[in-house]
Amino acid sequence: MLNALREKLKHNLSSDEAGAPSDGMDLGVVIINKQELVASYAGAYNPLLLFRNGEMTIFDADRQPIGYYRKEKSFTEKRIQLHTSDMLYMFSDGFIDQVGGPKHRKFMRKPFFELLTKINALPLPEQEQQLAATFNSWKTDQIAQTDDVLVMGIKV
Repeated sequence: MLNALREKLKHNLSSDEAGAPSDGMDLGVVIINKQELVASYAGAYNPLLLFRNGEMTIFDADRQPIGYYRKEKSFTEKRIQLHTSDMLYMFSDGFIDQVGGPKHRKFMRKPFFELLTKINALPLPEQEQQLAATFNSWKTDQIAQTDDVLVMGIKV
């Protein structure tokens, strides 16, 4: 799916005079077979996180975007055997890259993963509240939101 999307995007960008050969995007795709409890995942820079019994496993994405890339290769599909009560997370880079805090720096990946480790066992509405509160507290009213923010949690 990601390979086909890349080709379509490259075709559209090459026929669009405003598009530059460096244009592209990061994303991840997961397909879950609920009968077999199997997930198929592929990503362009964006990883998939799995929490099982409080332990986090990172399924890394390929280190290439959807779009033009000089070291282009086929995207890798990962198949993951799921268990009931697993928690999956996919996210954009907006939360991690948000500037804020006392030193006006990016939130960063490690604190974001620590936050998910802390909240992954909570009910989903409470997780959403914790994420929003942490993001807004970090950003503060004085700093504009710098990017789109998506954090998607999937409870198996």
